[in-house]
Amino acid sequence: MSSTIAGAPLWFAYAATLALIIAPPVCAQAGGEPDKNLVREQYEWSNIWWDCANDPKLPRVLLIGDSISCGYGNEATRDEGNPPDKQNGYMTYGAIAARKLGAEVQIVAWSGRKLYPDNTMVEVYDRTLAMDANPKADLSGWVPGVVVIDLGTNDFGNNKNPPQEKGWIDAYKAFIRTIRQTAPAAYVFVASGPMGTAANWDKWAKTVVADLREAGDKRIAYLPFATQDINGDGIGGHWHPNLKTHAKMAERLKSEIEKAVGWR
Repeated sequence: MSSTIAGAPLWFAYAATLALIIAPPVCAQAGGEPDKNLVREQYEWSNIWWDCANDPKLPRVLLIGDSISCGYGNEATRDEGNPPDKQNGYMTYGAIAARKLGAEVQIVAWSGRKLYPDNTMVEVYDRTLAMDANPKADLSGWVPGVVVIDLGTNDFGNNKNPPQEKGWIDAYKAFIRTIRQTAPAAYVFVASGPMGTAANWDKWAKTVVADLREAGDKRIAYLPFATQDINGDGIGGHWHPNLKTHAKMAERLKSEIEKAVGWR
């Protein structure tokens, strides 16, 4: 999960294994590749700052998601799961796309989280520290120009207890309105995939976008990521996307952001 402290971005992702991933914002001016160990902190909090980490001239991308956006097992094989040294936040689709666009990125992601109705990202989105409900983060201190939300894999993953349609759609629209309170001009992508997209996820996400556009929010679009090609590209830990799939997702996201907001 990621947030802002005193107007400066802190990026972290909390994995289901209780491994905490903390990484600096991706910065186009930062020289060279960061030490890989910096993006893999386990069982502790760290603040990692770069000289240009709060550069107001850089475009900003906010990613909100679950284990996929965390990079869960993206360097692992299927049966390895998600050991701390095989979850690489720097090589997630969001971080890669931001680097290609010369943008700063924050990733707010927590494995296993849903959009609705329980164990949601909505309830932890505005936290400063992942495990503490208070203090709340000052979200006005870091305002993104693009927001990508990829939530639904865990919502629709249990056929015995699927979400209720109206509740899910209403919760999604309410969440976007919450984001709009501090990022009113951001272009929002409602994403799905890539670990398979249930028919209702696809249908309801399109409804969310259509309803908000009809209500006057024109800076929003649906972004379905292609289902991962397990035979052609392989698979990461516990069936999560691996580095090849993240790279493909990054290219798709970069292309969609370029078309929507004109960043190059």
